[in-house]
Amino acid sequence: MLHNRYLGIPKMGQAMYGLQNSSLRVLNVNKICRIMGLSTMLTAKDTQYLKNMKLEELYIEGNRIEIIDRNIMINLPTSLRRISIRDNHLSFGLYMMELSMLTNLEWLDTAYQGTSYVSFFDTASLHSRHLLQLYGYYKPSSHNVTIYVPPNVTFIDVSHSKMAYEVIRFEIGPNKLREADLSFNYFTRWMGPIIGLTHLEKLDASNNFCEYLAEGVFTYFPSLKNLDISSNYLGYTLTNDTFGAMPLLEYLDLSNNKISSLPKLIFKNTSQLKTIRIDSNYLLSWNTEINNFHMTVINLSRNTFDEVPLLLRYQVSCMVSRDFQLYFNDNPLKCNCLTLTSLKWMRDHASKLHNLDGISCLDDRNRRLFLKDIHQIIFELDKKCTSYLGISIGVLCLVMLVLCLCITGIVYRFRWKLRYLYYLIRMKHRGYLAAGEEEEGGPQFEFDAFISYADEDRGFVVENMRQILEGQHGLRLCIHHRDFLVGEAIAANILNAVKSSRKTVIVLSTNFLRSYWCKYEVEMAKMESIYTGRNTLLVVVLENIPVKDLTPAIVELMRQDSYVEYTDDREGQEVFWQNLERALHIV
Repeated sequence: MLHNRYLGIPKMGQAMYGLQNSSLRVLNVNKICRIMGLSTMLTAKDTQYLKNMKLEELYIEGNRIEIIDRNIMINLPTSLRRISIRDNHLSFGLYMMELSMLTNLEWLDTAYQGTSYVSFFDTASLHSRHLLQLYGYYKPSSHNVTIYVPPNVTFIDVSHSKMAYEVIRFEIGPNKLREADLSFNYFTRWMGPIIGLTHLEKLDASNNFCEYLAEGVFTYFPSLKNLDISSNYLGYTLTNDTFGAMPLLEYLDLSNNKISSLPKLIFKNTSQLKTIRIDSNYLLSWNTEINNFHMTVINLSRNTFDEVPLLLRYQVSCMVSRDFQLYFNDNPLKCNCLTLTSLKWMRDHASKLHNLDGISCLDDRNRRLFLKDIHQIIFELDKKCTSYLGISIGVLCLVMLVLCLCITGIVYRFRWKLRYLYYLIRMKHRGYLAAGEEEEGGPQFEFDAFISYADEDRGFVVENMRQILEGQHGLRLCIHHRDFLVGEAIAANILNAVKSSRKTVIVLSTNFLRSYWCKYEVEMAKMESIYTGRNTLLVVVLENIPVKDLTPAIVELMRQDSYVEYTDDREGQEVFWQNLERALHIV
């Protein structure tokens, strides 16, 4: 009876009067309503003569049906196995609560539903368009909602139906559903869980403008083998636990989802995965682990890779299936020295790359080269990159040499300053009090003088300086063999002595000039003068030394008259000790 545009639903129902007890198996009443007519209501009266038929298949497509009487399910024969009511304007209503009465129904197609003009809340017939208000006044909440479907149905198609819902927690009644097509709707957020679809093997939720998948939302689909969630907006919502435990999943389609990076362990619970489609995204790198090396397809076409990433190369090399194919077309690949290793890998694994001849890359001059000539491309790059490599290594070595020389020169030039700063920071870190700190009454020091001398001149220091300056004049001297801290580094002890003393007295002799540590003490005292602004150095000339044998630092000090000369004359010695004692009190 299909394509009788002037027949209409009511007349079709009347025409069934003579067939009400027949053994009719298939009834096709597609497109029996006017194209530009009003929307249609399917009533119980229109189907009253179908009840006693042996009908197995019912096709009622393209009839602008918008409202269905809740009692219509009573009149449909229980022998029905297939129903197609696609291409109408169905709204939700209480009739959906009676679908479970069709106990033998196996196949249900309600796709391509146009927009219904029925109010969202038609209180007369309760034709609500909200999935969770199918019965009474249920509102979205934490309550358990159960939706009943025909218990033996194995296929449901509700695609292209403009359904706009957030998928929250609900339960499906007893069912044997194996395949569901929810594509081209507006299921924008999947909160879940959806309980009861234990037999579901194939789910198509593509093209739904979905922007959020809760972790483990598919956990209650233990039999799922084929999952298509392509053409959504999942790029920012995927996590390591998005797919939960899906032990039987074999096919996963994530294409066209605005994905710029994949979580490292997103495939950790998909040990049976055979095909992954992640094409038409924004992937630039690959850090995702793959545990199953028996896969057959990884599709990464139309992303933003400029080469085959190293980890992906390793994973593809480990694939054991002879039929494995990596789809890598339409990526902005580069043909240059940086991607040469990747190009060589592509050449060596050409059998695992789908349509290698059709893949192209751009060279340094922006020319498009097709990899059907990959051997020639690699040959030319090898020559080019080898020469560049030699030049690069030479330039790098030269730069490193110059840099090392500069660093060495700087370190040598400022070696004493660096040592001074190092031990100064070390002292502060260990909690020592900074020398010369202003306290009440002016600068305070632990010692009046730190005596810098060579071990060969110890007799002069011990017998003369200590007895006269400490014994007679009451000064406090820091003498290294007596006052240095046991267990502390010599360099640290020297700096601590310099900072703790008002003056550093240099006992200048030939032995002093030969001593490394005496030179070190002079340099530390100079650094102390520079950083504190106080005159710390005082030279005691113990013996006459030619100027050519003196160090520049000593010559500079002596030119500033910062020295006193020791003499063997008794009267001269008295003047010497008086001058030295007076100099030690000058800050």
